[in-house]
Amino acid sequence: MQLFQTVLRLDEMTRLERGDINLEEEYARVVRGKGDKERLVPLTETTIKALKTHLERMLTVSIDIRKVFLNQHGKPVTRRGVQMIFERICNAAGLVRKGLSPHKLRHTCLTLLYREGVDLMTLKELVGHDDIGSPEIYAHVDMSDVRRAVEKHPLGCAF
Repeated sequence: MQLFQTVLRLDEMTRLERGDINLEEEYARVVRGKGDKERLVPLTETTIKALKTHLERMLTVSIDIRKVFLNQHGKPVTRRGVQMIFERICNAAGLVRKGLSPHKLRHTCLTLLYREGVDLMTLKELVGHDDIGSPEIYAHVDMSDVRRAVEKHPLGCAF
């Protein structure tokens, strides 16, 4: 769920280190692979709570572990490991659909943010896109959006 709330890329999540998370200031510092660009990702209250619990549990494994997310063997989790966990959770929840993936969660979250009124420039900063064109894929238009727009038309009323 926290991957959904942070809109992190899978690679960004697997590379996340303890020092990248600032629970007091409520953000994670994320370094993107392409060009080592850095951005700050705000953390929700729910994410902060989950991370606090997770990090406290990790201290029982080892205080030397730098990575935030580990597999069942105490090693840093891999992309494939996250995908396997995701598939297991989806199967258990009965959400078996073609094309469902951790990356699809990122797109879903961004689409929901856009529909709640978050502008494309803010989405661009949140996800670390280089240009404004990239987040336009989250501005999906469906027929219900079109219907609501038409209903607001000033000349649409009956005379």
